[in-house]
Amino acid sequence: MDTPDDLINDLTRDLTPVKPIASLARRVSVLSVIGFMLTVGAVFALQRVRPDFSTVMADPDYVIEVLLLLFAAILSAAAAAVLAVPDTRLRASVILPLAAAHLIWIFLLLKSAYMALMLGTPHMAGENNCATDLALLLILPLGLGVFKLIKASPVWHGLAGYTLSLSMVTFAATAMRFLCPNDTAAHLLLWHFLPALGIAVFGFFMGWIVFAKKTKKA
Repeated sequence: MDTPDDLINDLTRDLTPVKPIASLARRVSVLSVIGFMLTVGAVFALQRVRPDFSTVMADPDYVIEVLLLLFAAILSAAAAAVLAVPDTRLRASVILPLAAAHLIWIFLLLKSAYMALMLGTPHMAGENNCATDLALLLILPLGLGVFKLIKASPVWHGLAGYTLSLSMVTFAATAMRFLCPNDTAAHLLLWHFLPALGIAVFGFFMGWIVFAKKTKKA
């Protein structure tokens, strides 16, 4: 008759060491670096920075808006990083940063809408092809982000895709503020912010398809 030690040895004989999951801070950092370097960094690397960059950097409203976008992107990345770990519960570590990111976006949308109504809408046309530039800036970081999350097999497929897309597209929207010289509220609302949120919603369905398919294969 086998002893308990023999049984344990039999059960563990063919097991291989499992690499422990990275810390939350590291996972957030990786997603944030991917988003920041491949969107904001691309604008500077390609030398497509807006010609009045040094001037607008002295404008407090502009600087605050850019910082808010960056903060919202990092908060969304934090939610995506938590969702990357298989868990059947939605915890405060997902809900709180995601809620804060949405509050920032709501503030920016309402501010832009209010200013557009007050000042009029003289620049509604997308003369700078901003929606296209936004999508192009997003492709590579979103693809790498999906690759990082798909290895972790998130349980909340749609929400994982949404939070990841929201993070990466917010980094891209930040990059657009360094790229596009048109600061009119109507232009930002119509060609920067609304397309960004539309892409984030698309990310929900993308996540549902991609991550759910990975789960089925597993």
